[in-house]
Amino acid sequence: MIEMCCTSTRSLTITSNSVLLEIEELRRCLRVRPRGVDQNGSLDESGPPAAGGQCPTRSRRNQRRNQDSMMGRVTTHPKSSSKLIEKNICGNFATRILLQTVLVAFLLFVGWKVYLQTGQNYEQSQATEDINFEEHVAKICATNGRTPMVYEGVKSFFKFIMKPQDDHCYSWIEFGGEKIPIPSQNENECMDEVRKTKYICFNDEYEMAKDPCLVYSFGMDGDSQFERDMHMFSCEVHAFDHLRVVGHEHIRRTEFWIEHSWDIANFPYDQPGKNKTIQRRSLDFIAKTFGHVGKTIKFLKSDLEGREWILLKEIILRHDILNIQQIGVQIHIGTSVNKMSHEKRHEHFRTLFQILQGLTCLGYKYILGRSVNYYRERIVIPEMKNARFFSAYEVNFAKVLPTEKYNASA
Repeated sequence: MIEMCCTSTRSLTITSNSVLLEIEELRRCLRVRPRGVDQNGSLDESGPPAAGGQCPTRSRRNQRRNQDSMMGRVTTHPKSSSKLIEKNICGNFATRILLQTVLVAFLLFVGWKVYLQTGQNYEQSQATEDINFEEHVAKICATNGRTPMVYEGVKSFFKFIMKPQDDHCYSWIEFGGEKIPIPSQNENECMDEVRKTKYICFNDEYEMAKDPCLVYSFGMDGDSQFERDMHMFSCEVHAFDHLRVVGHEHIRRTEFWIEHSWDIANFPYDQPGKNKTIQRRSLDFIAKTFGHVGKTIKFLKSDLEGREWILLKEIILRHDILNIQQIGVQIHIGTSVNKMSHEKRHEHFRTLFQILQGLTCLGYKYILGRSVNYYRERIVIPEMKNARFFSAYEVNFAKVLPTEKYNASA
């Protein structure tokens, strides 16, 4: 008890002369057992008075405290002051915890409402976009005097994919690609599959061997062989791949080979990701950024693992900004259609078929189609007696160009 009292007096830091005098008197009193306290520190009313003089009484201490208060000095006892501070701190801490809990709950509620509203707005915008795209395709077909292909269900999509107009191109050259062994259909033997090879039609009207030669590539191979081949062919290559181009937004490999950490989208925006922000850009944004508006893209290549349908839509919507002569894309259907209901599957393929309608009305011919065999999944279509199809295809489209001057020179 004496040690605690001494510690309390030593911790007092008030510099008032009267307080210092009181501390000295208390220290003197603590050298012996005070009145009313036995050796065990218990209260003893009958104990002898403390030796070494009389300690200051409560009335004397209160008198000094009142005098100090009149002089504007702070003479609060350290023990009572610490209790008051502790009470205030605990009260403030509990209040802060309560306010923070209420604030977090409120923010979570607001965030959830915003999330629901965003989802509804996204669904509405997607529906509006589909309606606008359908109207846009109809307008293109009417302007060009072409009758759009009729959609008669899921079979219309696969009928188109399985029957390319392979008599259009009489000269082909292969760019990029690598051979990999894959199991054949019976899985008892292996066969070679040329992976991600792009075939370009070299008919005279496309003037592939003449400058200028501008090429767009969306989604690069692991070894960028296609981009290397086109660069060696003296073409200016712009490659877009947010997965492979890291650290910088644009990387110039050579004077005529530039890579960009962009992904295709219907409009430009940045999407936060786990490790980096994905920069999604529309085709018109890309053309305006690089000064390609009104220029001819001799070949556009894509392997976007599903986002190629967005790219094909962009080609249709921005056809007045870029003149794209040939398109080589790997289209992915996705095995999720196997689990769709009849109505959802019908609408899904109708949306994809609209893109094919838009391309044909713009004057593109579907000139080459081949299945991608290294994808093991298969599409099963109940509407076609459970017919099985590959989940990905390499397809080529070429814009029909006038050939009179080439026929005359021949």
